[in-house]
Amino acid sequence: MNVHRGRHQAATAEDAWDPPDTSSAVLVMPLNHAQESSFPTIEWTPGVLCVVLPGHSEGLQQWAELVTNENDRRELVSPGPGAVLYPSAEAGGGAPDGTAARRMHHLLPKALDLGGLTLVALEFLSLPRTTTQPENGPGCAVLALHLTFPRCDGPSNSLVAPLERLRELSYWDPAATAGQHDGGARNEALQRWLPSVLPTGWEPPDRGTRLGLCTLLLERDAARDARFQAVDWMYLAIASRPVRPESVSVDRRASLRVRQMSTSWTVLVMRDGISVLAASDDFTESLRAYFHSVYLDAVLLSRLQALRATELAALVPTPELTDVVKLRELEGAVLDFRRRIWWSYLTGKRTSPGDFILNSCQDELRLADQVASLAVNAADAARLSSSLHQEALTKVQDLTRAAQERTNETIQFLTVLLAPLALSYAAFTVLGGPDLAHFLLATAIGLGLTAVAWLVLRIVRKRHG
Repeated sequence: MNVHRGRHQAATAEDAWDPPDTSSAVLVMPLNHAQESSFPTIEWTPGVLCVVLPGHSEGLQQWAELVTNENDRRELVSPGPGAVLYPSAEAGGGAPDGTAARRMHHLLPKALDLGGLTLVALEFLSLPRTTTQPENGPGCAVLALHLTFPRCDGPSNSLVAPLERLRELSYWDPAATAGQHDGGARNEALQRWLPSVLPTGWEPPDRGTRLGLCTLLLERDAARDARFQAVDWMYLAIASRPVRPESVSVDRRASLRVRQMSTSWTVLVMRDGISVLAASDDFTESLRAYFHSVYLDAVLLSRLQALRATELAALVPTPELTDVVKLRELEGAVLDFRRRIWWSYLTGKRTSPGDFILNSCQDELRLADQVASLAVNAADAARLSSSLHQEALTKVQDLTRAAQERTNETIQFLTVLLAPLALSYAAFTVLGGPDLAHFLLATAIGLGLTAVAWLVLRIVRKRHG
């Protein structure tokens, strides 16, 4: 299923996913580095999940068709974060062990029933490991689980049951049991299956984690239950509140920043994810394709940025960063993050819906402040380390200078003491013969002069302290 098509070549049902005419969702799960490596029980295909895009009218944006495969999507965002979101299979190379940037997907041959929702595809996206990244524990990788809702065809059907089930799935807690929360037992099958299919070197969170949520709700489905307003559905689709009318207060409803993107759809971006409400018109089919491709990419990029920024920020205040080598590694990782990963736009236009979603996600996660603080803290750590290094270097230089001075003083002292004796021998060798009497006399005179010189040196040293 690793398909490379031309820009204008349509995706087919055999190599891409054709989203059904229902509401849908994507769960975004942060992954940890696995302590024990194991091979996945499914076959992962390099590249993005190809999504079937319907025909377009001339009124749609020109870039609208560039979402079906990795090469086209990378061209769409170039020169932006394409290298992060769409690493080619050739560039990734080797086994998917978490040591290189990877983008892979798996389209399930048979959809997996999750008790009210259906899992149809998985997408994996990771950042390359840095020298500062721990061997195990939290990593910089996310898993996207593409889900579809059941059709709301019956008169009593509504979005309440699917959204309640989605809320249960959004709480990932391997330690939970049926008695701890309502979805514990129903999530158990997914919690057993998912670790066995993840790429080598990765595993799900080992503690309770709230997963990111992206939902696409059809307006016709939302209209079936008159107890809720449209904005209520959008809020409850990504909030951690029970799906009941009383869960949305008047003040809360008024505070929601819903953005009308066009007459066809609106979007709500919160810290936990994004919620899209689609009108039933000709654009709905295209919107489903964008939602599960470029709009999802904006959310995944913001999540990866948050993971890497948090990882680097946790390393700045550690005591061992006084080590110059480790600090240089951290500075290199921060520079690489700001240069290759920290993008504030998705497309070259910087005004597309994907750009708005990325900026809104960054605002909700307060990433701009975190990245700015990270740069300042890293710079402060660099200055501290530089000062400590300079202080240590100065101490070494002072010790070397003191040792050299002591050596020079010793040489001078020995020279002053031995010079009279040497002069006495030389003088008596010239004036007298080399007999024992002259030798003893020269030695006596030399020792006397040496004693006088030694006394003079002691007096001089005492005066100079």
